Amino acid sequence: MELVFIRHRQGEHTLDLPKSIHTLYPALTEEGIIQSKSLKEQFPLSESDVIITSPTRRTIQTARIWSEGITCMKIVSPLISPRMFPQKSEWQTLPCDKTLSKEIIKEEFADLYRRGTIKSMVVRRNK
Repeated sequence: MELVFIRHRQGEHTLDLPKSIHTLYPALTEEGIIQSKSLKEQFPLSESDVIITSPTRRTIQTARIWSEGITCMKIVSPLISPRMFPQKSEWQTLPCDKTLSKEIIKEEFADLYRRGTIKSMVVRRNK
């Protein structure tokens, strides 16, 4: 089995630092969309591949564009969290790294749900 890690392509939150990191739920930029399309040639997918992505707009957009035309499974999981996700409780998550709710994901990426290619992994925390 081969495991490939790919970061999302250019997002809106990287355009005007440090101000832009306060963008809530940033999307891909036009350049990010072009970069995502180039993944098809760099790392071609097949229907047996599985993409696991964090629940952020830019990562799901990257996965959607990269896998366009391929009905491979896509899993959205909070276990694959943004790089800036706080490691200590006194730290705060930056607005650009806040994750989308399941409802927003279903609404914005409904085409993936309708085709049955996106799954949601829910993790219960032990108390």
